[in-house]
Amino acid sequence: MLPSLMLFDIKDEGMDAQLLLSRAKAQQLGQMSTEQLLLLIPQKPSWTRRGFRVHSLMTQLPSSLALAKSELEKTRGIKNEEVGVWILQPLFFGLLFTPLWLLPTLYFVWLLLDWKTPNQGGRRSAWVRNWYVWTHIRDYFPITIRKTKDLSPSHNYIMGVHPHGLLTFGAFCNFCTEATGFSETFPGITPHLATLSWFFKIPIIRDYLMAKGVCSVSQPAIDYLLSHGTGNLVGIVVGGVGEALQSVPNTTTLLLQKRKGFVRTALRHGAHLVPTFTFGETEVYDQVLFHEESWMYKFQSFFRRIFGFYFCVFYGQGFNQGSLGLLPYHKPIVTIVGEPLPLPRIENPSPEMVNKYHALYMDALHKLFDQHKVQHGCSNTQKLLFLAAEREAMQFGEFGAIP
Repeated sequence: MLPSLMLFDIKDEGMDAQLLLSRAKAQQLGQMSTEQLLLLIPQKPSWTRRGFRVHSLMTQLPSSLALAKSELEKTRGIKNEEVGVWILQPLFFGLLFTPLWLLPTLYFVWLLLDWKTPNQGGRRSAWVRNWYVWTHIRDYFPITIRKTKDLSPSHNYIMGVHPHGLLTFGAFCNFCTEATGFSETFPGITPHLATLSWFFKIPIIRDYLMAKGVCSVSQPAIDYLLSHGTGNLVGIVVGGVGEALQSVPNTTTLLLQKRKGFVRTALRHGAHLVPTFTFGETEVYDQVLFHEESWMYKFQSFFRRIFGFYFCVFYGQGFNQGSLGLLPYHKPIVTIVGEPLPLPRIENPSPEMVNKYHALYMDALHKLFDQHKVQHGCSNTQKLLFLAAEREAMQFGEFGAIP
């Protein structure tokens, strides 16, 4: 008996049994104490201090050196560039208290003058998008992109990116870099992946994101891209951070039923809607799910109210075979880009019109999933489920959740 499954309010009797077991496992982990979780770790020579179990690396070193070296080669480049940017930021601020204080001072003056750029198309860099490090991220899983139809450069597009997953590796590699050959696959199309607006208020980080073609998910930023020229594609992770909290392996549930803001914006600009589904995005990490009444779930909700995203407890593989760690699992991630759905241009679309094209989009996404699910590791009986936005999603102004 798995009473904790009632948390998800999923009553579809046709749901694959593997999906239920995966969610049950994640929730049961979330209800365990620290001591119980430690007992799940394979027993190896260890010593205890202040209640924490610490593995003795010395006893494992001789048998693990070769494997660790191989794993390091595979994982070289995984998010190293982002870690470097976050480390560079405080070092740059520290220059204010050195003889080089003029450099950060000039940057902050320029920052004020450049403040509106993220809402006015950004400042992409072909050089950054073609960094060799992105190929290491691509090959680690590996990550690929496949199209079902060509996209004409004479139109603009809003692309729904599904699912969110935990770190959105597929969307990052496919749309923010050229590692998977986006420009060759879709010639004449300029991709922009939308993310939380507050990232563009952080010095240096904003410039790094804009260089990769990332844009703000704010309404002004989206409107600007869709009204200046053609061939622009804006990718929106419609499920947002709320969907990240639902991300566990063997699940295909999307927060989409009440996310209609992207459809309204597409109608206002006459942009075509492009459904996409990334198989494997939810398979690269396991996540511990907490019951709504637990103090940890309440902390996650509080954290989101402050920072705009959830504090997720997840784990993957370590450097040693069979060990736990924060490295993602080596599982293929494949983004399938569906056929564009043409929309008329309506300056003030009615709710009925928005609902009509929202339903057509969900139907197209459902067909795209069914056509490719078996080929990419899902069972023939597995279904794509559309859920209403989770309880707090409408409070934080996410673009996908705009009513």
